[in-house]
Amino acid sequence: MIEESTPQLLGSKLEIKSRKGLNYTGVLHALDTKHLTLTLSNVSVWGEVLDKEMNFYEYEENFAFVVIRDRDMVDFRILSPVTKGSLIEHDGAIVLISEDRELPASSTDPLLPISFHEALKNAYK
Repeated sequence: MIEESTPQLLGSKLEIKSRKGLNYTGVLHALDTKHLTLTLSNVSVWGEVLDKEMNFYEYEENFAFVVIRDRDMVDFRILSPVTKGSLIEHDGAIVLISEDRELPASSTDPLLPISFHEALKNAYK
């Protein structure tokens, strides 16, 4: 069981250093425990890279998503943990957010919870 004091990692901004020496900074999007990978979104990658001629050069690039295997990580830091509510507020799958503990009532029958289609209509009014 996860304790209340355990920080929520999904949605947190992380910095990861790879075995190749590259640094990855991005938002933790997903953890895959089966394949032992994590996915970062809005990723900046930078560091020194050794080319085929054995010359070092500076590398810097941005990506929408990067999937990293756990065995390729040598360092891991949480730069900014997710704050309450900030993860779902930016999730495109969320149609309706309510602070109320009661389910919203349907407009046709006050005893039934709101339907998915009603929630979609309400979200785009």
